[in-house]
Amino acid sequence: MKILYASLFSLLTLYLYSQTATVTADKMNVFYKGVDNPMTVVVENYACKDIVVKTDVGEIKGDGCHYYYHTKDSTASNAKVYVGVLTNSVINWIDTINVRLKLVPDPTTRIGGVYGGLLPKGTLCAAGGIIAGTDDWDYDVYFAIKYYSIKIFRNDSVLLKSVNIQGPRFQDDLIKFIHENCKANDDLLFYNIIATGPDGLKRKLKEVRIKLE
Repeated sequence: MKILYASLFSLLTLYLYSQTATVTADKMNVFYKGVDNPMTVVVENYACKDIVVKTDVGEIKGDGCHYYYHTKDSTASNAKVYVGVLTNSVINWIDTINVRLKLVPDPTTRIGGVYGGLLPKGTLCAAGGIIAGTDDWDYDVYFAIKYYSIKIFRNDSVLLKSVNIQGPRFQDDLIKFIHENCKANDDLLFYNIIATGPDGLKRKLKEVRIKLE
């Protein structure tokens, strides 16, 4: 009886008995869109070189029992992974594994190392821009800030409003305005922060509110 073991993120284990699959995992058996999802496939009594793996959504690359699954499909919510063995130049497909496809979680936004709250004016200006990234997650995923808007308040008055600033960086005129006009207890609201991740989709990120020390 052939028993196949497959692991995703070293956490997913798939047991296939006579073409019947049972899935057990410490976490959900999920592939994330836009990133390389590591996958190990071993078939009992077969060498790694004789194992064949394919999928109906995205692509699987690798060899020697070690593979990566990758897709940027924005519409699919599931994928099938087919596992077979090569015998006498003929592929015998053992079973089909159904896995869920999910988006990479939304990143958190930081300025000057903080997610919001108190920040010295010098630290804010030196930060140079907005950073977006995934914290406490399995992958270090890069998100590109496409544009953002900012309002600067003093009590109930708006000192400055600038919308759809391209890219993540603070423009020179913004830094100059903060240096010359802002003081302690002024509020800066960075909002409508739009970023794209490895899946290519635009995401609206959480606002960042800074109060100058």
